Amino acid sequence: MKRIVYAVLLGVALWAAGFVAGSVAYAVPHLRHIHPVPGLAFNWAVSILALLVWAPLLLLFSRRFVRSGASAAQDGVLLGGALAGANLLLDRIVVVGWLGMGASFHHYASIWVAYLLAASVPIVVGVRRRGGADRSGEGG
Repeated sequence: MKRIVYAVLLGVALWAAGFVAGSVAYAVPHLRHIHPVPGLAFNWAVSILALLVWAPLLLLFSRRFVRSGASAAQDGVLLGGALAGANLLLDRIVVVGWLGMGASFHHYASIWVAYLLAASVPIVVGVRRRGGADRSGEGG
């Protein structure tokens, strides 16, 4: 149960970092008025900055959370689900609801790419760590 709570807290931390990065980009008047890229991003400057912040955090969180060994892939799935789920839920509550972006927020590919990265990076780290553990036991 502790690991599940920890994974969800990492999801909240990831969301908060992306939200702060997006808020900083949105606070710059020139960047606030960038035209949407239809189907891709409502504001590409916010999307790019948030993804640049997310990339190293996803690797850091994944490497710290996912243990080496037979359960590594399971750890990756747990963390990936928690990161993507927490971000989807918080986006729905805060960005779509409180900030009033509405359902159109999820009409852009950039947000779904972010959710996909949040889910897949920990899984890849877990599979790689499990694979390393499997190879280390060979031949002995």
